[in-house]
Amino acid sequence: MQNALHHDIASRIPLDLSMPEPNEESLQAVREADDFFSSGKPARFKTAADMIASLEE
Repeated sequence: MQNALHHDIASRIPLDLSMPEPNEESLQAVREADDFFSSGKPARFKTAADMIASLEE
């Protein structure tokens, strides 16, 4: 009886494990990150100001 109850409950719970497609903003962020890492610029900074300055170059 317990197995039948479990099956009944589980069949009514939606389970979608698919990954949603990224939106354009996310895709642009990925492209920017790819460009940054392929540029050879350092990825560690002493201060937040140094990090911001590197983005403006």
